Amino acid sequence: MLEASVRRDDLKEALAFAGGAVLSNTSMPLLGDVAIAAEDGALTFAATDLELHLSVRIPAGAAGRGGALAVPAGALGDFAKSAPDPDVRLTETGGRRLTAESGPFRAEIICDGTEDFPPAPAEAPRTAGTLPGGALADALDKTRHTASPSVRNFNLSGVCLQSAGGELELVSSDADILCKATAPGGDFALDCPALISRKAAEQLRAFAADAGGGPLAMERTESFLTARAGGKTFNARLLGGAFPDWRALMPEGEREDLAVRRETFVRDLGNVGNFVSPQYRVVFLDFGDGTVRLSAEDSRKGSASTSQPTAGDVAGPRSFGLDPANLLKVLKTLRGDTAVFRWHGPKSPVVLTSDGDPGFLALISTVTPKEGGAS
Repeated sequence: MLEASVRRDDLKEALAFAGGAVLSNTSMPLLGDVAIAAEDGALTFAATDLELHLSVRIPAGAAGRGGALAVPAGALGDFAKSAPDPDVRLTETGGRRLTAESGPFRAEIICDGTEDFPPAPAEAPRTAGTLPGGALADALDKTRHTASPSVRNFNLSGVCLQSAGGELELVSSDADILCKATAPGGDFALDCPALISRKAAEQLRAFAADAGGGPLAMERTESFLTARAGGKTFNARLLGGAFPDWRALMPEGEREDLAVRRETFVRDLGNVGNFVSPQYRVVFLDFGDGTVRLSAEDSRKGSASTSQPTAGDVAGPRSFGLDPANLLKVLKTLRGDTAVFRWHGPKSPVVLTSDGDPGFLALISTVTPKEGGAS
């Protein structure tokens, strides 16, 4: 029988972390539960949506009796938020019920057994090592926005991690923008690419950031990517399919660098972007005479435009259009004062770089004003 006392704040933190894998609307009740197990003076909280498996271990008093229950995450979370006392006591009672007490506040929660709760992955690792958590979180922040949300682009619906030259490359694409960022590889070298879903990338970014920039113990098995730090374990099932080789997509030949002041450009792109057509989401950029003009048009709202000085000389007039939505999200994550669009010609994608992020680039599909029909 499970019986333990825990700190309220530890309970809230454990539920917040494991809750990243809890499904709120599901026909399988166990996927809306958090499995709690008591052992050796600690409680382990685990949850899974069959793609992610998250677990965390927190200290507990009087936990030596053992026991395990699958507790509805929402009910226990509501109790933890309302608990008036800094200490919480959890006791398993008959009929698969969990009594939670904090000061005078008491709740009895109907639970499930853990016999059918999906276990944590137990595959042998193909490769293992450590990565700096802060650098991994930063690279994920730059690539998570462009993972495709469309199930029709299944092999683009996540972030691809691969080792290259002692670094870890992270690449994602929604078919309009491809983003690549790098992090120091530490002593963790992937023997082949690992593709995780957009949801998994979001959770891994938060997990790495919460580690305070410290090292993460990493493993890659045949089917999972695993990270561990501070009593927490992150497991993400790998997606199938092959991610495109971004190097093969890079335009070649002569180029012209079109530089803008990043913060000012983000502001102007956001303002003009409010006037893009919902059916044809394009902001046009016109470079020339030391300025860049941004313009957009919507048949219902009207049109908008603005201009700003470029951050460098432009040899001749250059014009192209792009979708501002995901580009704005990416630009906001970058460091440095200057963003550079590498222009290779009207029929080639442009390459976005930043002077503050040498390991980052974005490959952006564009249209010309003539194709867009904008003035």
